Amino acid sequence: MPIKAMKTALPWLGIALLAGILWAWSENPFGVSRSQLEEDARTEQRVAADWIMAGETGNQLSAMIFYPEDQGRHIFSVYAKNSGLSFGYFFRAGGSLGNVITDYIARYQEKGECAYLSMNASRVCRAVTAQGETIPIDSGKPFVLVLPDTEEVLFYDAAGVAVDCYPI
Repeated sequence: MPIKAMKTALPWLGIALLAGILWAWSENPFGVSRSQLEEDARTEQRVAADWIMAGETGNQLSAMIFYPEDQGRHIFSVYAKNSGLSFGYFFRAGGSLGNVITDYIARYQEKGECAYLSMNASRVCRAVTAQGETIPIDSGKPFVLVLPDTEEVLFYDAAGVAVDCYPI
């Protein structure tokens, strides 16, 4: 290739390379780091800064519920790690599920883990795993649990009544 042609093509190659890098950066091909999950969810779902967050992150899955102090509304976000070359978490689901998250427990399963999300109107006070482990839950607050999906988990209110889970 003659030098004059290289001088003409080189700037265009640089521009194309820069455009490719900027596009890849905007698509976030590496995921959101664990420390940036809440900020990303608040930004992407337009969650008010004064809303409270209940959340938990496992090895492969992260889930959050955002709600105002009066607990009258909610927005949830679920992130999971991708296979292959990724270093963070990727958005999977979000929004509001009305009565499912308000009155019951929503269950999201992926990558060997389950996320359980609830605004806790049912006043759940404990979760019991198939192995007999009891996980205490504050019955007056929304909750999120991320657990391995290798075992069944049952949720109970203070009277010992089981509270239903619904897949999302």
